[in-house]
Amino acid sequence: MAPKPSKRAAKSGGTNTAKKVKGPPEPFESAPDAMVPFLSLLNPEYVYITHVDDHPTFFKKQIFAVPVIMNLSIAIGLLYRLYVQLPWYWSLLLTVWGYETSTTVDKSKHTTKELVWIMLGRSAHFMIDFLLMRFIVPWPVSFFTEDGGNPTEWRLAIGFKDKEIYVRRSRSFKAKDILEAETQGRENPFFKVRIIPAVDTKIVRDKTGYATMGSDYDLDFGVMVAAERLIEKKTCPRVLFERTVWIHCGETHGWCRWDVDGEEAEIDDEEFLMSLAREAAKERGE
Repeated sequence: MAPKPSKRAAKSGGTNTAKKVKGPPEPFESAPDAMVPFLSLLNPEYVYITHVDDHPTFFKKQIFAVPVIMNLSIAIGLLYRLYVQLPWYWSLLLTVWGYETSTTVDKSKHTTKELVWIMLGRSAHFMIDFLLMRFIVPWPVSFFTEDGGNPTEWRLAIGFKDKEIYVRRSRSFKAKDILEAETQGRENPFFKVRIIPAVDTKIVRDKTGYATMGSDYDLDFGVMVAAERLIEKKTCPRVLFERTVWIHCGETHGWCRWDVDGEEAEIDDEEFLMSLAREAAKERGE
């Protein structure tokens, strides 16, 4: 006679089944199908934040004029530096090749102290130009010509609109820092320190989207242009870009979102209903 299956085994099997249907970590939920064309543009390694900037157009122009003027000034200064220094470097190169030029130094005509000062002066030239190339040149280059999207290309593509889509991409952390840690989702330290402050109403509402860049997030200008095109073609609804965090929760759940505005609206509704209940209780003398 075949032995009966134990209740413990059946109970264990039920627990395994329950584990299989576990959803994404709170507060994330599966992303809407309508956003698939947009989500296909994103890198699953990163966390993204979208919001719609409805600041007045003239205000956006004023804010954007600041980096334009700054980067143009830097570019002009660097070009002038190149214009002045290039002949000097060419003269040094000819000297190395054995030609006598204005930079050629005759050791017999200089004291040791003079030779030291000449060496220090040229070293200073090299150091200044190295620092300019290393730290300053990338600013105008990334602003005007960076591949994959840059502020200039973005503005030329979409102009200035009353409602603009902004897409921030995490830079100081990745999705795995939130999903693969001991505490996931809302209780994760990165979620509390990197995500919650970034979606704060004061930051999103008081600043223009361009000013939301920082040490934790970059603006993904290429994706922002593509998002505007998807909205123009009515492929994705603009309302789904409102203050939302997007994260890829692995093959099981795929892309998920935290609808910040929707959650806050629910909380406001609950608080409103609770206040009505308290007022009703006071009227009844409870």
